[in-house]
Amino acid sequence: MKYPLLFALCASLLLACRDDRAGASGGPGGSAGASGSSGQAGAGGSGSSGDSGQNSAGSAGASGQAGAPACDGHRADGVAVATGDLYHYPPYAADGCQLLYLAPVADGAELRLRDLTDGHEQTLAPASERPLRPSLAGPVAAWEATSEGRQVVRVRSDGVTRT
Repeated sequence: MKYPLLFALCASLLLACRDDRAGASGGPGGSAGASGSSGQAGAGGSGSSGDSGQNSAGSAGASGQAGAPACDGHRADGVAVATGDLYHYPPYAADGCQLLYLAPVADGAELRLRDLTDGHEQTLAPASERPLRPSLAGPVAAWEATSEGRQVVRVRSDGVTRT
């Protein structure tokens, strides 16, 4: 595959948009925000492009949703991020209060997703899959992996991982 990152980005965007078409636009007054934010504008739709949609919600938490718990930076304490030749691509991605990163383990790096509101962490890909180039957009995660000796793109949405 000549452009795996482009494919992963397109797959992430398609999956992210399939269920959130009405709510993600932020209404007639603006968009939900720039890349890297998961907030949505309030009911009035007064969020402007580039903000996280919090200015119209007033009391919204860091995720941009009223009543949602705020991100806690201390929940990232202890995160070890893999180093090495990653083809000049960062070994992590963040969106809202979610952190997707490559964690070093004895036999390489595994892909983990940590929720910075409560500290809950789950492993999305073991080191045996050789995950690379994580990408995160709202509830959708994408990354490169090796399956049966071939490079593939994996996408996780709604708790299901697809290749």
